[in-house]
Amino acid sequence: MKLSFWCEGENISIAFREVRLKFEDVVYQNVFICKNNRTVAQTILHKRYQNLASRAKQDYSQALQIPIGTFLLNLKNQGDAFYKEFLNDCGDLVYCRFCIADEERRKKRGIYIYTVGKEIRYVGRCLNSFERRINNGHGRISPKSCFIDGQKTDCHLNNLALKNKDKLQLFAAVIKDAERIKKLERCMIRECNPLWNIALRRGKN
Repeated sequence: MKLSFWCEGENISIAFREVRLKFEDVVYQNVFICKNNRTVAQTILHKRYQNLASRAKQDYSQALQIPIGTFLLNLKNQGDAFYKEFLNDCGDLVYCRFCIADEERRKKRGIYIYTVGKEIRYVGRCLNSFERRINNGHGRISPKSCFIDGQKTDCHLNNLALKNKDKLQLFAAVIKDAERIKKLERCMIRECNPLWNIALRRGKN
């Protein structure tokens, strides 16, 4: 796939190569429950959760020493929506696991795009490696990622990958220079206006 676009007065043409995605035949729910390295009391000490501290201490005082993941699952099972306050907007979705197996590409860095059919749905960048971004990020959701101080983008893209996995394709362009990667990503998002990038900006799933 070859894409051409204007970028800050320069006519750019980038060749993207498809990188095959390998999906597991398993889905994952309630991933957040496995984050049990901190108690409720320890969690609400963090600045991102301080706005929840007063209510937690007042309404759930008997649960403050419970591991945070266990606490949130108990609330969810009881129909208590307070558990959602600890999670990002995409932190309680259904997820899958996928990876790229291409040895040559996964250690490289650059720009990548997800497409569904022929439509570009997401444009992203890798400043370290495609393996770290895809295999250890989008493709494998950690319990930490589900929380408000976690990785909402990973949760968002993983869920969408699951919903579209029969038609989903990943394309990558290897680029070495970090500043050029950032510049090209900005320009491509502005030019292509991908649906999944827009949804993230607007805070929608």
